[in-house]
Amino acid sequence: MKTIIVEGDPVAAITAEIGARIARNPALTMTLPTGRTFAPVYARWRTGGTRFPDVRAVQLDEYLDLPDDDPRRFAAVLDDALFAAGVFDRGRALMLAPDSLGLTARAAAHEAAIARAGGLDLALLGLGSNGHVAFNEPGSPADSGTRAVALTPETRAGAAGDFPDRPVPARAITLGVGSLRAARSVLIVALGTGKAGPVAACRHGPIDPACPASLFRDHPDATLLIDAAAAGPGPAAAPQAGADAR
Repeated sequence: MKTIIVEGDPVAAITAEIGARIARNPALTMTLPTGRTFAPVYARWRTGGTRFPDVRAVQLDEYLDLPDDDPRRFAAVLDDALFAAGVFDRGRALMLAPDSLGLTARAAAHEAAIARAGGLDLALLGLGSNGHVAFNEPGSPADSGTRAVALTPETRAGAAGDFPDRPVPARAITLGVGSLRAARSVLIVALGTGKAGPVAACRHGPIDPACPASLFRDHPDATLLIDAAAAGPGPAAAPQAGADAR
């Protein structure tokens, strides 16, 4: 896994890295994380009038057991942050099927849609504070596909600020580690001292489902983009508890 340690403005570095990849393949198929790490990236695209009309955006994950009209659903977040502003074309996006389809059918439909599009060109991912990527919590198998998962207490605690009116959902549906490892290229982004532990585990710990991000270390084209704070110091043996919004 290649590691880039950013100096200066990390948002500029992230936007430049993603922009360079899209410039090489303007019609690439890529996942869109919805965590706090990427919110300022998306805001910069919006305010700068950035447009990627030919990119096929792929929904990465979604909470389960939220009302259809809840603005915290990740589909709604992506609509508000990107599609409504025209950064990406909503008509080209591969979104998770409606809840009414049922979990097994939703997972199968998402995998099939990605396959019809020719597979993922870029798995763009954040890194959770317990080492998760997307909603693949510690213990997720390396060959896992899109599926429903139970969220850990750490992940739910990290999202509690977004849910002052109700408990954080206990379940989610997510692209699996195996689905993401099948991408031609992987870019994992982690910023801040709170990510030093999982970054160390990802870079230097064992390649083990206990730190799902480490399962990408032997991917043929994986890059970890971090700032100096996330680069260390941090315990190499295990990720820290308390996930952020990925």
